[in-house]
Amino acid sequence: MTRYQAKGSREGGESRELLHDYGDLAGLGRWAVYTDDAITRTWIRADHATLNHLCTVDLLALADGQGLLTPVEVAAHLEQLVSWNVGITVASRYLISALDGALGGSSHLTGSERLDRFHAHLPFARLARAIWHHGKQPKELIEHMGAIVAEMLARPKTEQESAAAVWAFWFIRVRMAPSLSAMGQDPLCYSLLMALKRLPLEAAPRAVGTFLKVIEIVVGPDRMTRPEQKKAIASWER
Repeated sequence: MTRYQAKGSREGGESRELLHDYGDLAGLGRWAVYTDDAITRTWIRADHATLNHLCTVDLLALADGQGLLTPVEVAAHLEQLVSWNVGITVASRYLISALDGALGGSSHLTGSERLDRFHAHLPFARLARAIWHHGKQPKELIEHMGAIVAEMLARPKTEQESAAAVWAFWFIRVRMAPSLSAMGQDPLCYSLLMALKRLPLEAAPRAVGTFLKVIEIVVGPDRMTRPEQKKAIASWER
């Protein structure tokens, strides 16, 4: 196995030659290409569609599958990659696992209090901020949140307040994006619909109940009146 990280060095010509040599070696099929640089992977795969390649995220997932690392440990390693500004994808399993320890054993916290804890819990907060950024398309952001909500609510031990806090974390962050800022609560409603598509019918009341808890977190407990609740329900039913 060979590893190379493409760098934007001042020796541009030498870097390009080295990258070409790397691509030629990869094309022989004798080694797996190991790189965390997305541009390098894309460039090499353009000429070698069947290339055997992997990155650190792949290795961590393999270690999880083999029982060598727990999901919480994988999440910690992913958070380290993010701190190094490595562009990665994060599976729902690991983002949810990054919440481990965030509540400090407290089980009677409100959704708003849990949101505060999640913001302060760096293993989760750093991963969440890295994958829910304004450069992504609204469709991708909404579908990803729907998948997260569905996976959390499919777990019997997940408390609605925790799922609502994660959901609110996402909504408060993404609604500042230029492409979503004018949509009001629509992104939240669309993510609910994405979650409902993934969940069995009997889980729908739990999903809708969690959705209303998100609205309460976002508008504030003191402003969560019956009209506000009806407004939220009407927005996703239309």
